[in-house]
Amino acid sequence: MLEILSSTLDEAGHSVVQAGNGAEAMKNLTDDVDLIISDLNMVVVSGLQFLHNVRTSREYMAKPFVFLTTESDEELKRAAREAGATAWILKPFEPRALIKLVEHLAP
Repeated sequence: MLEILSSTLDEAGHSVVQAGNGAEAMKNLTDDVDLIISDLNMVVVSGLQFLHNVRTSREYMAKPFVFLTTESDEELKRAAREAGATAWILKPFEPRALIKLVEHLAP
């Protein structure tokens, strides 16, 4: 899924920084990251914990944060919104819709 997401965004002209889990993602964040896309279910650090880490980091607290996940539970969506998630997309995703959202959130 990571490769599909990455190639979709690359083909649309966006630079992508990949990470295999939430801990790695925190290490890979740089100042020029305009938007964060994360799964909810990850090893080492969950998506919600990663979101919490991002939102408590001065450098990234205002960056748009999108969950791309198979989870559709309303309670999880509510928890993500309360934690500061910007958007929620269900897998499998429609590439054009994802690109449109990315370009809206990080022009």
